[in-house]
Amino acid sequence: MFHCDGSMFELIPDLIEIGMDILNPIQPFSKGMAIDALKKSYGNVLTFHGGIDTQQILPFETFEMIQKEVKDKITKASKDGGYILSPSHFIQDDVPLQNIITMYDAAIEFGKYE
Repeated sequence: MFHCDGSMFELIPDLIEIGMDILNPIQPFSKGMAIDALKKSYGNVLTFHGGIDTQQILPFETFEMIQKEVKDKITKASKDGGYILSPSHFIQDDVPLQNIITMYDAAIEFGKYE
């Protein structure tokens, strides 16, 4: 598992070559780090960990938007496995507790493999 903040899309092939299996975190607003593009390009060789934004989505959005974001990430990244839903980074103290609970409830609702 490799941790690198921000945009690192161009480095991914080199990291795969040296043995990386899991990329953490997936910061969705960083250049080139949209989960659907990552899944399309590297989903056959990598597991992605993260994707729920902790700077804009979790602290400031509505419950409905958080649910939509979770469902969107699961829909785009979970096909054929290889996705671990989690916040894109540490959850800071500006995130309301109910938003965290909403994220986990949405993960339970939408996160089942068929």
